[in-house]
Amino acid sequence: MALSKPQAKNANISKVEYSVNFSFATLAAYLHQSVNLVVGVATVLLMLRYLGINEYILWSLFIAFGGLTLQVENSIQMLAVRDIARQHHGWSKERLKASLVRATRMYQGFASMVAGPLATVGILYLYFMTAENTAADWKFEWAIFIIAYTINYWFGTNNAVLLATDRLAIFSIISTCTRIIHFALSWALLAHGWAVLGLCISFAMGVFINVIVMRFSANWSLRQSYQFAGKHANQSEGTDANTSGITRGNLLHYTIVAIAAFALYRGSILMATAFFQTEVVAQYALAIQAFGMIATLALVPINLWLASLVRAVLADNVIWILRELARTLLAVNLCFVVCGFLLMLAGDILLVSVGSELILPPGGTLALVGIAFLIEANLFVLINFFITRNSYTFTSAYLGATTLAMGGALSASMLGAPMEIALLIVPICIQCCLSLPLLLRLLAKELNIPLRCMPSIVFSLLSGRA
Repeated sequence: MALSKPQAKNANISKVEYSVNFSFATLAAYLHQSVNLVVGVATVLLMLRYLGINEYILWSLFIAFGGLTLQVENSIQMLAVRDIARQHHGWSKERLKASLVRATRMYQGFASMVAGPLATVGILYLYFMTAENTAADWKFEWAIFIIAYTINYWFGTNNAVLLATDRLAIFSIISTCTRIIHFALSWALLAHGWAVLGLCISFAMGVFINVIVMRFSANWSLRQSYQFAGKHANQSEGTDANTSGITRGNLLHYTIVAIAAFALYRGSILMATAFFQTEVVAQYALAIQAFGMIATLALVPINLWLASLVRAVLADNVIWILRELARTLLAVNLCFVVCGFLLMLAGDILLVSVGSELILPPGGTLALVGIAFLIEANLFVLINFFITRNSYTFTSAYLGATTLAMGGALSASMLGAPMEIALLIVPICIQCCLSLPLLLRLLAKELNIPLRCMPSIVFSLLSGRA
């Protein structure tokens, strides 16, 4: 049916408004990501300049514990954002309120676990296993660190509301500003000799500011949603509240996979501290942080081309799906290899220029860390496809191989093997022989094509012949 002139004009205006809003949100999101990367590198350089080796290891342990909780929080956010968004776009005020209650219960329940069991486990670990490798006084710093994380998670629903109600630009701007404030406070306190305590205080202040501003913004966004729902109350009656493919079982699967992926390398600093010398552990922690930031940058295409992958999955077009996977894998690997090469070439030069007491590990060890993170990046691209397709058949294969890799690393460490063999070579071999082949086999089965045909198809797609 043809549109009348007023209708066509309104439709064109809506398209323009959507395009402007989308462009602004994209710009804000990329600005936030860029600031995160720059601030992350600058913060590491500041810590290397102002912290001693033992203090640096202590902060690395704090970050490792915090990173484990972030894997759970990311999983909760995935469920909460999609649940709230479904009710927000369904124009149901009552269901939106119920969704907010569910999200709040999940976040606050998890925050209670962080303040209780996790804080206790952290105290026991730091007290019994790291006395020789960390700064002697850490109890006050640990208390501030845990309180900050607890507050952040307790009010986590605010973040989910902004992401679910199409306020990505607001979320990104707030996060960018508070990240800059956090960095400025860290710099000032480190320069005045506050060491790890200064890092904890600046982190807590950043969290407090972020929570307050997010709270006001989320309340404003909810008022807009409630007004919109009231205007479309009659259209919400047919909305099914259970249409999402995200279930608690899927949340559990995603959480376990995220924790396992984090623990294998980024969390291995906890194991390294118990078995290896201080200087070796400090260099290993620095290499993990460096390649962790490179991996974050390399994986940008996953979010950049997510919409295209979603459309390909919804269309169930095998060639289209393989094209999206191929170009994502190519971009991820190319970016990672180039940045990794630059790190190995100029990393120590940069550290010496800022007066760091710590340098990167020897070339062979640094290369092994890079290979480990490169394999994980490729696995993550494949996992992203399975999750986008709402298929969790990969979970048992990935978890089995990852558990075997962590068990091998622990066994080798207990038997006195060098750190390079225990924490890097053993897991790398298991991932290359089990994790990657298993996920590729599952990918071929999911797409219903022979595994042996995939390389030729991917090559044809990348070369433009298909």
